[in-house]
Amino acid sequence: MKAGRSIADRVKASLARNPNKNAYDVAKSLGLRVGDVKPHMPDIGIEAGSAPASPAMKVIALSEVREKLDIAARIRKCLKTLKNGSLMAEPEFRTLVCGGDANRFRRAVENNVDEFRPYFTRLRLGMEEREPRMYWGTRAAIAEVERLKNL
Repeated sequence: MKAGRSIADRVKASLARNPNKNAYDVAKSLGLRVGDVKPHMPDIGIEAGSAPASPAMKVIALSEVREKLDIAARIRKCLKTLKNGSLMAEPEFRTLVCGGDANRFRRAVENNVDEFRPYFTRLRLGMEEREPRMYWGTRAAIAEVERLKNL
């Protein structure tokens, strides 16, 4: 160690040699405690322009997170794609909406039951079926099914 060099100068010189070092690595290379080195480390924030953009750094937009996790919005979007006069069994509809995650799908439907109630019905079509299955469709298709069930 050169005599008279401050800790700040030594940290700056160490970071000049290898800018990817963290406080622990700098302290280890200089033979100092991490607590002595940390006050002299530059702040690396996420604010625009404070840190150099690297290919390894990926910023995820909130809209991507919302699209992935907001199952109710995905149900609304898929309901718009259903053809009028056709029904889709719930397992297929669930796969279309959220890739088959039954728990998330059920939770989204239960939390928005008043909104989604006009779009699904329980129906037993085949004689070999013991339990009625859930079917999803347009408002008009479900209303027609309900009318036919009540004849």
